[in-house]
This record gives sequence, C-alpha cells and structure tokens, in this order.
Amino acid sequence: MTTLRELEFIAAIADALPAAIWVGSAPRGETVYTNGEFREILGLTAPPDAERGNYVGPYGVHTVDGAPYPEHRMPFERALAARATVEVDDLVIHRHDGGRVHLRVFARPLFDERGEVTHVVESFTDITREVLAERARAEGESRLGQAQRMDSIGNLAGGVAHDFNNLLATIKILSSLLRAGESDPARLTAFAQIDQVTDSAAKLTRSLLGFARRGKNLSQRVSLDAAARSVAEIVGRTVDRRIEVRFEGEAVDVVGDATQLEQVIMNLLLNARDAIEGAGTITVRTGLVEVDAARAAKLGALAPGPHAVLEVIDTGTGIDPAVRDRIFEPYFTTRAAGSGHGTGLGLAVVYGVAQSHRGAVEVAPNQPCGTTMRVLLPAA
Repeated sequence: MTTLRELEFIAAIADALPAAIWVGSAPRGETVYTNGEFREILGLTAPPDAERGNYVGPYGVHTVDGAPYPEHRMPFERALAARATVEVDDLVIHRHDGGRVHLRVFARPLFDERGEVTHVVESFTDITREVLAERARAEGESRLGQAQRMDSIGNLAGGVAHDFNNLLATIKILSSLLRAGESDPARLTAFAQIDQVTDSAAKLTRSLLGFARRGKNLSQRVSLDAAARSVAEIVGRTVDRRIEVRFEGEAVDVVGDATQLEQVIMNLLLNARDAIEGAGTITVRTGLVEVDAARAAKLGALAPGPHAVLEVIDTGTGIDPAVRDRIFEPYFTTRAAGSGHGTGLGLAVVYGVAQSHRGAVEVAPNQPCGTTMRVLLPAA
C-alpha cells in the first residue's frame, strides 16, 4: 500500500513535469488531482463545479473556430467511450485573463481489478506556438501564391493594354484624317461616336496599366485626408439617400500621384456602395500607424515604419472567404452580368496603385457585417 510520503513524492514529481496533468474520477468526472503546470497553462485551479457534462463553461473550452466545445467530445468522454488512450488536439482554452491556449490532450482510462473504469488521467501540452507557426506558414504561402499570380496577371494585362493603346491611337488618327474632309452630317456623327468609343476604351486601358503598375506615376506630397474627404463628399451627394457616407479623418500626408490616389479612394467607395443593399453606412477614415517588422513581412510589400492608412468600412453583405483571394484580379466580380456595377477593374486598380506607391491593401471583415478595405502607404 502506498504511504503518505510516497504519495507526496509522486505529487512532487508530477508538479515538476513540463506537461499539465488532470485526474478525474469515473463516472461523474470530479477532479481528483491537478499539477502545477495544469494551473499554469489553464490560468486557474480546477473549478469545484466542473464535472462530467459541465467542463466547457468552467474551463472556457472552445474549438479552433471559437465555438464552445461540444461536451460529448471532451477527452474525458472519449476515453470512457473508447476504454483506451485517446488524443485530442483541437481544444482552445479561453483563459480568464483574455489569453488563448491551444492544447494537445492525451486521455487515458484507469481500470480496477474488475475491468471497470475508475479514473481518467489527462495530460495537456501547450501547442500554441506550433499552431501559430503553422498558421503563419500557411498564410505566407497563400500570400506568396497570390503575389505571384497577381504579378503574372499584371504582366499580361499590362502587355495587352500597351498594345491596345497603340491600336486605339491608330484608330483615332485615321478617324481624324477621314473626318477632316467629310461634310456629310451622318458620317460626322459616326466619327464623333468613334471618338467617344475610343476614349472609353482608353480609360479602360489606363485602368489596366494602373493595375500593372506601368502607368505614369507622379511624385508629389499629397494630403491623403483632404483627398479622402473630397471624394467622400462627392460620393455622399450621389449615392442612394439611404446610404450614409461618413468621414473620420486625421491629417496625414503621403508622396505619390494625387490623381491615382483619388482614383483608389473613389473605387473603394463605389465598391462599398455596391456592397450595400438598401440602407447602410460607409465610413472613410485616415490616420497614421506604425508598421512593425512582423506586420510588414506579413503584408509582403511594406517596409517597417510609419504608414498612412486609409480605411473604407461598409455595412454591406461582406466578402465570401472563398473568393477573398481573387477580388483584386482584373474583371473578377461577384455581381451579376448586366447589373450596372462596373467591370471588375476597380479593386484591381486599387491593388496596382498601392503596389506602385510601395504600399499594400488589406481586407478584413467588419463585424457584425460588411467589409473593411484598408490601404497602407508610406507616410511622407
């Protein structure tokens, strides 16, 4: 029979282990023992009311998606059902201090001489760093793949736009030559229509060149907040009256092409307008943020340091995560054909102009609904 001194010695060894240990009695699941690492990882001692069927709330157990963990899937329940050691690695503890701990748990049942389960021993390992590292690696690979895909599309779009511009210039020259000696009103009208069509086509090619970063890019000091306020006022006067356009700007300057930056703001606002069905709000914000090395590396296009930030936040339908990586591709749109909501070039231009100004674009959900489009540019 184990003596009290031996039990104390075993407890001291368990307290020195780098893994958390919990022992619960069967079948009710009351806590029999926890070691020091258990209290360190979970941030609390075993709650007196925590037992079988009531583990999730007292311990703050959640899935990786943030939902409360199903009680019937807890390690204690799985070990009882399997009558063998089970491994669970999708537990996330929402600590009372606000921290999040990802756990890998091994649960093993203990049997008496009759083969009945008397206790379940669980060993917890903190795998938060492992999970975050894997998540960062996957995000990095996704961003690299997106950047490579966008570069390929940009090169193709830029080449096509450049050649198409040359063809348009030829058409306009020939049209001007033919119109010079023409007196027939009907033909003159046709020539005017040719000019209108070629001008519209030239605007599209300029958008493509902006996306491909081959357009002319002036370099001057630009007040980003003044530009955003001006564009927001224009859009606010022209959108559906049920949509409120707000401006909450802080003074911040960047160095770049004022016309291209205004086009970025306009495209983001029009995109936000199209995302709202019925009543809603569009908020335009400008400010200054400090981008650290980790965030700069995550975005992939920024240098660490102070950056101007432009945010356009809408209360619309939001962006389906399944298409989020494609929204900056030219001509990609989630709107039905013929809906009158543009050609799918707006966000492609935003992406291209941001890149040409050594900036980046972020897309984030706007809780509880809508989207936040964020442009970061080096501050002047």
